[in-house]
Amino acid sequence: MKEASYSDEKTSLSRRSFLTGAGLAAGGIVVGSMMPGLTGIALADDATSATSSTGTQIFDGVKLSEGHIVHDPDLCAGCRECEIVCSLNKWGVVNPELSNIRIHTDILGGYISEAYACKQCAGAECVAVCPTKANHVDETTGARVIDPTLCTGCKLCMEACPCTPSRIHYNAAQNICFKCDLCGGEPKCVAYCPAGALSSSWVEAAADANTIKTASGIVVRLAITGAVMSVASDSVTVSGIDTKVDSGSVTVLGNIASTYTQPFTAKIKASYFNSDGDTLNFSQRLELEVDTGQTVPFEDVFETTAPKDVKKIRLEIMCGKIAG
Repeated sequence: MKEASYSDEKTSLSRRSFLTGAGLAAGGIVVGSMMPGLTGIALADDATSATSSTGTQIFDGVKLSEGHIVHDPDLCAGCRECEIVCSLNKWGVVNPELSNIRIHTDILGGYISEAYACKQCAGAECVAVCPTKANHVDETTGARVIDPTLCTGCKLCMEACPCTPSRIHYNAAQNICFKCDLCGGEPKCVAYCPAGALSSSWVEAAADANTIKTASGIVVRLAITGAVMSVASDSVTVSGIDTKVDSGSVTVLGNIASTYTQPFTAKIKASYFNSDGDTLNFSQRLELEVDTGQTVPFEDVFETTAPKDVKKIRLEIMCGKIAG
């Protein structure tokens, strides 16, 4: 798989293609009119050291995953065959509790089924907090994976996961944590889904569709890696993405609006790059609470003595229900 590149060009996709390619059909994130055709695939860049949401230092050179699992609830039959295939492939038993992918069916909301799988976050908080390096980055796919021979079952990675519920699971019988590793690039859940509701979204599929060139000349690219939990379709709008540059800082800003029936949390992380693609800064994850009918502005400020060096910014955005 080749590395995706930034581009000043914007292309348009059908709404169906956008939702499928971005893995947002379950998440319900709709991009505003300023950002047509965003595919939201994480880029295969390296991230510099920064502080994670748990306060733990992230090491230099955290490669982004080159893909993640995409789920289409319009096609999902809720059969849970993906859970069976996953547990059989990884553990040799049929046990949904040992599956890396979990299916939840809302029996009171029209029997809509949603899949919860690791979003292979750019922030790699789970990797950052692991004391034994059991949780690490796969050299081939960039997926965040756990080596069972090194895992001590401390659950720090589960707590660090920004998703709710956590996409990392615990095997009490063996006292180890486990998570989706993309099966080395050929996910079995995708291959065996009888309804075709699961697919693999890879970096090269992103092309140049999710880029915005702001008035200051900085290119902003969204890496929407998927929703933390289910948020109703067409209920979240991201718009007004822009950048501001002054003598000592670069600011990226925008708005998140909601018509969803409940408050939700938006989690945003920004990465700043120079023209060569080298990482200049990797921010903490910003968390915002967004209520129904509310538009919440957000911004991230990178203080730097060389603001003109910033040519590209990646925004990772996840939206999900507030726990409880």
